[in-house]
This record gives sequence, structure tokens and C-alpha cells, in this order.
Amino acid sequence: MTIALPALERSGESQERALRVPTPAEVQGLARTGLVLLVEDVEAAERVLRAALTRAGFNVVSAAGFAEAQSVVAQFGDEIDVIVADVGLPDGRGDALVFELRGVLPHARAVLMSGYDVPLRAVGAASGIGMLHKPFRPSELVAVVARLAAEAQAARDGARS
Repeated sequence: MTIALPALERSGESQERALRVPTPAEVQGLARTGLVLLVEDVEAAERVLRAALTRAGFNVVSAAGFAEAQSVVAQFGDEIDVIVADVGLPDGRGDALVFELRGVLPHARAVLMSGYDVPLRAVGAASGIGMLHKPFRPSELVAVVARLAAEAQAARDGARS
């Protein structure tokens, strides 16, 4: 099996810099509460993304597709604050999954990932769903998830008062 990924070099950056994962100190002050649901079907990508989020201090649970993500939500439910989902899943579309899960988890925030030029930016912006285009740096994912976790916590706190 061969996995082809877009080039990592951007504007002369070294691959080492592009792949550098921020430390917990670098994301100090950003929310790292609740649970992150990572939905990615490519095992190598899932490992890299999970490692970046875990190293930054997040608790992560992974699913390889639509159905598995539904099972994870059934198990962890309201503990999930952020959903990070690839658009292309083997058993459905990540955007449809996010819309479904946000119906069950109204406080949860989400970001979609795609290596393709998909017309989801307008849909995402209208519904409060973020979009990360692959390739992206682990630090970019960590920053987006930290912001979304803070928003989810604020929504959760607002619902309690």
C-alpha cells in the first residue's frame, strides 16, 4: 500500500519545523478540558494527529469512520467537547457526521479536515464548523482545538446557568 500526501514544505520551511508539535507550555492558558473525538480513517494520520493533541494536553478518543464515531458518542456522550473529523470517511461524509453529532451534543464544537478542495468553507462558516485544509501543522490543529474547547466549555457553562 502506498500513501501519497501533499508536500510539507511551505515557503522554505523545513519538514522538521512543519511537523513540530507544540508543547503544553506553548498552549498554556488555552482550554484543554473535556474530550476530543478524532474521526480519521487513515491510521498513520490518526496516530500523528492524536499524538499532537495528546502532547498538548488534550484527552482524545478516536474513531475510524461514521459508525464507529456514533458508537463512541453513545459511550462518552456529553464528555465530548470537540469533534475533529476528516471529510472523506469510508462509510460516510465527515460533514454529515458532524451535523448529526452536534444535534446530540449541542455544546460541542467541530472542525473538518480535508486534503481536497471541497466547498465546505461556506457551510462551515454558516454553521460554526471550522475547516482545516491538509496539509496543516500540528500546531495549527492544536490552536483550533484549544479555541473550540474553550467555546464548548463556555457553551456548557452557559447552559448550566
